[in-house]
Amino acid sequence: MSSIQDSLDRYFDPQETTERQLTRIGTIIRSYAIDDVPNLLNVLQGDLSIIGSRPSEPHVVDLVNPEW
Repeated sequence: MSSIQDSLDRYFDPQETTERQLTRIGTIIRSYAIDDVPNLLNVLQGDLSIIGSRPSEPHVVDLVNPEW
């Protein structure tokens, strides 16, 4: 039962999961916001807007009721 609860806790608390999975390189990339460079390139290409929310992640879209 505890393994199911641990899985649920990680699913509903992505910050905790992310912090445990970061490597030294990942920490540096995250601290300097290098992981946002692809988004900047998409803005410059015109595929993404600076104003507005970011697109939802695919697993979130799957959870949304299709009748909405």
